[in-house]
Amino acid sequence: MDNSRLDPESVITNLSSYSLSDVEKRALAKGLNFTLPPLKLKKGQFLSSFEMLFADLSRCQFSGNQDESQYFRKKLAEIAFSSFYKFNNTRHDLLNIPKEEFRALKELSKNSEIVILKPDKGSGIVILNRSDYIDKMMDIIGDTTKFKLAANQDVYAISRTIETRVRNYLRVHVKNPGLISEDQYTELYPNGSHIGVMYGLPKVHKRGNPMRPICSAVGTATYQLGKFVAKIIQPTAVSSHGTDLNDTFQFVSQLRDLDFQESIMASFDVQSLFTNVPLAETIDVCMDKLYRGNGNIPVPNLPEQTYILNLFYKLNVEAPVYAASHANECLDLLKIDTLCFTSSVSVPA
Repeated sequence: MDNSRLDPESVITNLSSYSLSDVEKRALAKGLNFTLPPLKLKKGQFLSSFEMLFADLSRCQFSGNQDESQYFRKKLAEIAFSSFYKFNNTRHDLLNIPKEEFRALKELSKNSEIVILKPDKGSGIVILNRSDYIDKMMDIIGDTTKFKLAANQDVYAISRTIETRVRNYLRVHVKNPGLISEDQYTELYPNGSHIGVMYGLPKVHKRGNPMRPICSAVGTATYQLGKFVAKIIQPTAVSSHGTDLNDTFQFVSQLRDLDFQESIMASFDVQSLFTNVPLAETIDVCMDKLYRGNGNIPVPNLPEQTYILNLFYKLNVEAPVYAASHANECLDLLKIDTLCFTSSVSVPA
């Protein structure tokens, strides 16, 4: 690959004490979205994609009979196995990266003294000393009004407990009263979940390069439940005064129509916005808009006190998160040393 058009200095922000070589700069300048072709396929992972394809197709209306369905499954299995063994029995070269850059990425992934991340805003690569990353994240987690150290550090036991509570809640308070369909219940029912993961993204555009904490809830027991509730409350996020924005492009478009000759535009910097949002008050505002609004928002076809409000509270059950002490995303080799923390919000079981 021709690296002559890549400017590493415009892509990489090195805030660490580690000095990058020219080869390492060229390799990292490709960005964190750069991927390497697999040299070998993992059998379970590869074949499971065909299983999911067959399952998705099985849900569709099949015009053939049972014998034709079995024939289709057999042919799909033949394609899966033949393509798997053909690929793994063939020698593959790294066609999209020079070998020296590949070796450089492997060595960087082994460097436990640095952290390679993406910035909070925009694209690019940020390199931090691992110790600096840990200190900044611990400063955030050290706020006892937002986080507390979990007494039980068995993350698997915690995950099972939360999953059981959400299952019981869905079954007793939602499914049994007939408030949702069987398909919705299956979609919301958590199975094989884990606790959330917390990591930080450096704000390189601000003085001192503070971290933005990200609590990823993907795969948690309340993840699908949260997506379900988000669709219901989404209309309440739209301002009747036109003060809400969808994205930066809409903001720029509105600015073109304003006269700034006698005006001053100010920007307020809010620190830790989401962890400072008053949850109970926010829930009350959403409920008022949904059920006692001015008619602009359609009222959900669901009981207020017995359903929506309980969902809101259930989403704010004590939510444990991994606090990642370092994460090296280079070559998708993620390394995490963890402590288990929980948010300080809790509700009755």
